[in-house]
Amino acid sequence: MRGLSGLHFQYNKICKLKLWLFHHRITAIAHKNAYFKSGVVNDIIKYDDSSDLICEKFGIDDIEILGESVIIKENKPSSKKMEAQKSQLFYYMVVLSERFSDKKIIGKIKYPKQKETEKFELNSDIYVRVKSEREEIFDIVKKDNPPNKEKIDVCENCSYKRYCWC
Repeated sequence: MRGLSGLHFQYNKICKLKLWLFHHRITAIAHKNAYFKSGVVNDIIKYDDSSDLICEKFGIDDIEILGESVIIKENKPSSKKMEAQKSQLFYYMVVLSERFSDKKIIGKIKYPKQKETEKFELNSDIYVRVKSEREEIFDIVKKDNPPNKEKIDVCENCSYKRYCWC
């Protein structure tokens, strides 16, 4: 089975059908997706002004290593999908804690338009949450058929809108 990414965790909180479609590589209509429109698609992250790769297939906006801390930074347009954004960030924090086991892992979600920043420090509650969500995600994506569609508030701007509602 294909591995997971931060988007799996985000989509799990937004729409189970979108999660299943994404995992099974059923492509959405890119013109509806703000990230594709702006050209912001990150496959590789770097650190410390060097060209050493930390992870592939991560879409972390920024990462800083300061002394005994690793700070993972995500920039989001609004806090409207905060739970989904936190799930994605928490997944990144747990994965990077394995690589940087000797450092304190801190995650930040910045909302520039709202001039707000949420800050989280990796703890046992986050580990438990990520493990639970990971199991939930695998239960959904391992099925042969997608979950039933469900009309929710994000459908109007979803890149899979045509798939579900035409």
